[in-house]
Amino acid sequence: MRLQLFFITCFFIQAAFGLSLKDKFLSSQKGDYIVLEQNKMISLISIYDKNLHHLILEEISIPKSNVNFVSYKEWAQNEAPMHTSWAMYDIDLDENKLLECFSFSKGVHLDISEDESLICKLLNIPFTPIPLEKRKKIGPPPLNYEPDQRAYWNPSFNYEKKKTNANFDVFEIIWPSDTSELANKTLHLYFDDKGLCPFPYFVQVNANYGFVVFKAIECGKDLKSSKSYFPKRGFHFIKPLLQNKEEVILTLKAPVYYKIFDLFAIDMTEEEKPIHPIEFTQTRDKELVTLNVKASFLKNTFQNNHRYIWIVSSKEEKDIFAETKDHFIWKNI
Repeated sequence: MRLQLFFITCFFIQAAFGLSLKDKFLSSQKGDYIVLEQNKMISLISIYDKNLHHLILEEISIPKSNVNFVSYKEWAQNEAPMHTSWAMYDIDLDENKLLECFSFSKGVHLDISEDESLICKLLNIPFTPIPLEKRKKIGPPPLNYEPDQRAYWNPSFNYEKKKTNANFDVFEIIWPSDTSELANKTLHLYFDDKGLCPFPYFVQVNANYGFVVFKAIECGKDLKSSKSYFPKRGFHFIKPLLQNKEEVILTLKAPVYYKIFDLFAIDMTEEEKPIHPIEFTQTRDKELVTLNVKASFLKNTFQNNHRYIWIVSSKEEKDIFAETKDHFIWKNI
C-alpha cells in the first residue's frame, strides 16, 4: 500500500507551490489519521510527528480479509495484529523531499532514490481547485433545457467511526507520463471543507468510467502510535583518510538530514586519552560529506608520532556519531 502514502505525501508537498493546503496541513495535529481501502487492502496512515520543517508519516497495512476488529484506531495503538506492512516516512517540508523510509516489517531502511520516488515525480504538478459548476453531481443529467437541480456528489464521510455530514472541496491534478495505469490521467481529490481530515478522503480518475484510486473508510484524531521513535540511519567514514602537506581529508557517508557536524580527535598514545576539538571546513555532494582539516591547525594541536582516532558527531542528533577504525599517526612535516 506504499502507493497510497506516496499519493498523499505528494499532495501535501505540492501545496507548497501556490495553494493554501499546506497551511491547512501545518495546522493539523500529531495523531491525525485516515484509513484507506484499495484493491482489498486496508491502510491506516497517520501523522506520527510534525513541525514547521519536518513531517513523519506512519503507514500500517492489512488485507481486508484479516480485519476482524471494530476500531482501526485501537488496532493500530495495540501493535496492529495481523498487519502485513508497517513503515514510516520522513519528509523535509523546506526542501519538499522525501528523506527517509523505514520498514518495521523488514527491519531495514527502504530505497527512496529520486528516480523511483513518486514524490519526486509529482513535486511540480499543477494542483488546482475545481469550480462548483464542474463538480460531479448525483443522478442523470436533466433532459433538454430543464434546469439542473441535482445535488453535488460527496463521498460518505466517517469521522471517528461515526457517519458525519460533510461537504468537500475538490482539487485536480494531472498524473505525469510514466508506465503506471494513471499515466497522463486527470485525478480529482476530495478534502472535507471543515478541515477535520488533513488527508485527501477520496481520489478518482476523472473520466466517463473513472476508477477510484482510493477511498477512505474513516478518519480521526489523537492516534497514539505503538512505535516509540522513528529509526534514522547513522553515518560512517568511507574511503581511506588522505593527507598532504596542506591538509588532512576525511570522507563521510551521511543522510542529508545530518547537516552540521563536530569533529574531534582522541589521543590514544596518552594515558588520559585527551579529546581535541578539531577545526575543519565541510563540502557536500548529496550523502557524500568531505571534511578538510588544515595541517597548520593539526601541527599546533597534535603531538609528533602520537596515535589518534577521529570522531565525528551530529549537532542535530547528539547521540549519533562515527569513529575511524584505524589509528592515525601524526608526523610533523
